[in-house]
Amino acid sequence: MKDSTSAVVVNGSLWDMAFDATGQTGNPNAMYITAGLNSEMHGLFAAITANATAPAPTPDFSLSATPASQTVSAGQNAQFTITLGGLNGFNSAVSLSCSGQPAGSTCGFMQASLSPASGATASTTMTIMTSSNPYMSAVAMTKGPGAGAYAMFVPILALLVFVIFILRAPRGGSVSQKKTMRYALASVGIAIASSCLLVASGCSYNRSAATGTQRGTTTVMITATSGSLSHSTSVSLTVQ
Repeated sequence: MKDSTSAVVVNGSLWDMAFDATGQTGNPNAMYITAGLNSEMHGLFAAITANATAPAPTPDFSLSATPASQTVSAGQNAQFTITLGGLNGFNSAVSLSCSGQPAGSTCGFMQASLSPASGATASTTMTIMTSSNPYMSAVAMTKGPGAGAYAMFVPILALLVFVIFILRAPRGGSVSQKKTMRYALASVGIAIASSCLLVASGCSYNRSAATGTQRGTTTVMITATSGSLSHSTSVSLTVQ
C-alpha cells in the first residue's frame, strides 16, 4: 500500500493491509487492516471501503484564447477571442488582465469581466493596439548634482595651461612664441565660452523615445481571476 506521494505506508503497529480478491472475507473491494500494540497483546481488525458517492466536484472555470498566434504590421491592431467556460456549477464573475505585450503598444478587453454560467461559455475580444512610428529605447541625459562643477573645471584647467605657457615662455619672446601665446589665449576664451554654454543649458541632453511599437515576437499572457481561482493562457504576437 502507498500513500499519495507513492511512498510505501509504514507503521510500527500495523500488522497487515490487504484486499481479499476472493471475496471470502466479505467485500472484495474492501481493504482490511490488522494492527495492535504491546507485542500483539492487543489487536484491531478493520475494513476500509470507498465512499458510496463521490464528493461533489469543485466549481471552476476554463480559459482559452484564439488564435494562438498572430502577425501584424506596425500600426495595425491584433485581436484575439478570449473564452471562459463555467464548470461544476460555477457562476461567479471572472476578471481578465493581460501582460507582456510589445513595448509601445496597449492591451485591453472589450469586456474586462465575464460571468460564464455553469455548462456555458462567455467570450470577449482582447485587442493589442500598435503604432507604426519608429521604435527606439528612451535616452535622457540631464544635469546631475556635479554638472556645474564639471562645467567650471573646464576654464580652470584652461587657465592652468595658460599660466604654464606664461611661466615657461622666455623673456622678450620671438614671433613664433607670441603666436603660441595668442593660441593659448584663444583656447582659454573658447574653454570659458563653452563652460558658460554648458552651465546655461544645464548640461542636459534629452531625446524622447519614439511612440512606435517594438518590432519582433512577444508572448502575451492572459490571466483570469475569480476569488482564489486563477488561470492563465498565452498567445504569440509578431509585429513587423
